[in-house]
Amino acid sequence: MLPRADGFPLIAYVMTIAAPERDGGQIPRVMIVLVDTEKRREPTESILRDAFGLTPAEVRVAIAFAGGRDFQKIADEHGINIGTVRKYFKAVLAKTNTTRQAELALLLAHLAQRPGDQFAVSHHQERRASPDAERCQGA
Repeated sequence: MLPRADGFPLIAYVMTIAAPERDGGQIPRVMIVLVDTEKRREPTESILRDAFGLTPAEVRVAIAFAGGRDFQKIADEHGINIGTVRKYFKAVLAKTNTTRQAELALLLAHLAQRPGDQFAVSHHQERRASPDAERCQGA
């Protein structure tokens, strides 16, 4: 955990990885993955539409809910009344086979995970940043 003066901490995961050498051995390396606990992710429209058959209005409500907005804020943002938001939200619960807001929030958080999002440095950038890799490329 890396505390911040104002806000939630960063979570740091340290992973050991082995990089192959030219002679067949391996060079031990470390990769640090930082997770920003303040950065919120929302599931994509296509995932919600394709996986659960949500309508466009239900998708908007689900994504707004996943983003931490309450019903009144969702209603205000979309220019609809709170009763309509509740109606869409109930439909989202039914179509996702969840019964409570906490269940839906957890499901939406899981759906928001995308492969590759956790790595900010591409493989190409990582190789260029490594002095050993630069020597190998020059050979």
